[in-house]
Amino acid sequence: MTAISDRERHWDRIPANVLRQYHDGEYIEILTALNIYPGRFFRKSTHYRVWVYIGNTPFRNPASSDYMLITFDVRSVTTLVCTVGEYIDGKLEREAVYPIRHKNHGSGTLRQLRVFWPEFRRLMEMNYAGLRRIVRDLRTSQKGIEWIADFEMSEGFLRSRRLGEFSVQDELLGIYPHYVFKLSGGRWVSDGGITLGYGHWVNQSKYRQSTISKTAKDKYAPNAPFVPSSIPANGRPYRVPGSLLMPIREARDLFAEDLKDAEDAVNIFLNRHDVVLNQHQFDTLISFTHNYGTNWWTRVPERVLPEFIREGNGSYDAEEVRAVFARHPDNPGRRMLEAELFITGVYGRL
Repeated sequence: MTAISDRERHWDRIPANVLRQYHDGEYIEILTALNIYPGRFFRKSTHYRVWVYIGNTPFRNPASSDYMLITFDVRSVTTLVCTVGEYIDGKLEREAVYPIRHKNHGSGTLRQLRVFWPEFRRLMEMNYAGLRRIVRDLRTSQKGIEWIADFEMSEGFLRSRRLGEFSVQDELLGIYPHYVFKLSGGRWVSDGGITLGYGHWVNQSKYRQSTISKTAKDKYAPNAPFVPSSIPANGRPYRVPGSLLMPIREARDLFAEDLKDAEDAVNIFLNRHDVVLNQHQFDTLISFTHNYGTNWWTRVPERVLPEFIREGNGSYDAEEVRAVFARHPDNPGRRMLEAELFITGVYGRL
């Protein structure tokens, strides 16, 4: 058994527990989620279903996403019919049917099916354009991760605000929960929540809806109010009174989860509108989304930046990019650097 190369494996978002990504040069082995007994195996009603989704959540509600559905209908001891359906916004847009040879291995409860590899590969290649559009799945680069983390909580900021603890070797040990403030009508007001780690913001609503946010808040800022009783005249962030230090490893894990949510939201938007971006442009949008929230892409399509990205379709004028980012006044220094990254690929620092 040899691993399928990345060039061959166009369907790399298929859940790992459904498609075993190995083959013997002739047959590719597919795991089924069903217990199918030999007596039922060759009935026409026997189906194997493989779901291909955008992002890292392969079992989300099909009606909420674009996806590829592959159905195997066993017709005889050696032949099955494979139906490939492409769904956009939960509606079938395109469907193709192909006969493929197969063979059954094992006895008792059947949990595996082997289909003839050359035929299955040709099927994937024939549907390559649709698969590429649906499974395009960018992730934040390492440089982008470090860049966003520095925006959220640089070591200099942690020291000056006394929001972190450092070892005698000057290594960051952890970050304290803290309150953040914003300007509104010329005065500083609370942003309505508590910030944990690298910009993980929790307000009352998110606390009720997110298990991750609730667990983190209860562990490191137990019983703390979401809106502080006092707001400094200079708007300087400060540690939540009585809060505990969140170890740096947990802060980074929480940051990774937040980035994943942002990546999924942006990928869904880009795939839905068939927009192709390069890596530094994608990193820019993840920085923006981590700051503004995933709803910017999923619930309010008339927002300025999503509309600009959709209409540009991968080609953008530099001055227009700067103007669009400048229309988002929160944290203007960060917006300026995001615009420059989007245009030039330079990861600038504040």
